[in-house]
Amino acid sequence: MIVYIRNTVLFINVTEKFKKVYKKKYMKNNMLKKKGNISIYIIIGTIFIISSILFFYITNGTKLNKSTPVNLEKVRLDYETIEGYLRNLIKIQFSDALIVSAEYGGRIYDNNYILSTEKDKISYFTYYGHNTIPKEEILKKNILEYLNKSIRADSGLDIIEQKGFSIEFSDDINGKIIFYNNKTILKLRWTIFIKKISDKSSKRIDTFNIKEDTRYYNLYSLAKDISLSNTNSIIYNNYNERNLSIQLFPYDKYTTIYSITDHTTSPKLVFIFAVNKHLNSKPTLDYIPDFSVILGEHLIYHVSATDPDGDNIEFYTDNDKINIDPINGEINFIPFYAGKFTANIFARDSFGLIDSQKVTFEINPDDPASRIISDDPIEINLPVKTNIDFKLPIYSSYLTNLKCSSSSPLISFNDCNLIMQKDYNIIIGKLNDNINVIDDYGYEKIVNLKIDFFEDYKD
Repeated sequence: MIVYIRNTVLFINVTEKFKKVYKKKYMKNNMLKKKGNISIYIIIGTIFIISSILFFYITNGTKLNKSTPVNLEKVRLDYETIEGYLRNLIKIQFSDALIVSAEYGGRIYDNNYILSTEKDKISYFTYYGHNTIPKEEILKKNILEYLNKSIRADSGLDIIEQKGFSIEFSDDINGKIIFYNNKTILKLRWTIFIKKISDKSSKRIDTFNIKEDTRYYNLYSLAKDISLSNTNSIIYNNYNERNLSIQLFPYDKYTTIYSITDHTTSPKLVFIFAVNKHLNSKPTLDYIPDFSVILGEHLIYHVSATDPDGDNIEFYTDNDKINIDPINGEINFIPFYAGKFTANIFARDSFGLIDSQKVTFEINPDDPASRIISDDPIEINLPVKTNIDFKLPIYSSYLTNLKCSSSSPLISFNDCNLIMQKDYNIIIGKLNDNINVIDDYGYEKIVNLKIDFFEDYKD
């Protein structure tokens, strides 16, 4: 039966709430049904079973049942006892890892696409219409990490050390987790040394094969189906017959929290996840003006943008002549070259949707003529009928390239190198011409050039 909750629910601690509900609803109801039906034969049988178990442990203190926890403080420790404890510990913690993984929607340590409540974090399987279902590799990685951390933190290891043994774990935990619909298998390769402190002897164990009869993957698959469906009205014809139940908790306008419970396990396996099917909208940049800046002055301007979904926004540009902070959108730079250029300013949300504006930056020097330095006029003496390649004394104060040109047919330029050929038939005399000098950014200066041609030198 699907439970539809129409009133607003403040979702604070899903996990604890589920545990309380299930404990109260199912355990109490089962006890009430059975109350009054317990016969004297059941009581006697129960006492006999408990007595038999106690007798087994009293007479076989060093032999551990590897599926049953043991009080290390009350048993005599040897290699076999400790190995049994460790194998049992790994089995128990693997079972716990599956339970915790289900409660966190597969993301125990992965903080991507998480709905954080006051006490819990819940995995988004759909986030603003995007498929964010954690892949099986993420599930397995998180389960192994939980297994590694929980075993190393077990208090029983301290007791073992107090009683003359030490446990050393290899840094790497290599495990293969195989999911089936009704079971999960762990094939673990993890080198563990049990060392006796008194005589420095040791025993190595490194192979663990564990099977858990749990429908973890069944619940994970069902969660994927729900999140990928096109409607919030999930209909499964036979889930109730499979001892599964689905509950919905509306969290906000667009988000629904789901729990899928498997009633065949003890404790019950509860898979929790969130779905937000609101379609993502792109951010919008606020208006950015064009800029006119004096060369060498510090330009600071804050670009802003809004996102209707509340996504984080990243700012960037396609022009390396300016700097923009990706978080707060601050344009901050000092222009070292005059001229005019454009830059596209972008705002991008968490899902890659983009808004952009094209902005013009015009950098003006205090005195445009000061960009080009030269004598005026430039006066030079040159021999006639001689090949000339002479660099004119003209310079850029901003280290840009310069190009010179003249309307006179008697001279030509390569950039601002004066080129003259001896077959120009230039005669002795003076040439007075105005040349045009321009830099890379289009700033111009007219310079007067005076050339005094004299007779060729004689060898």
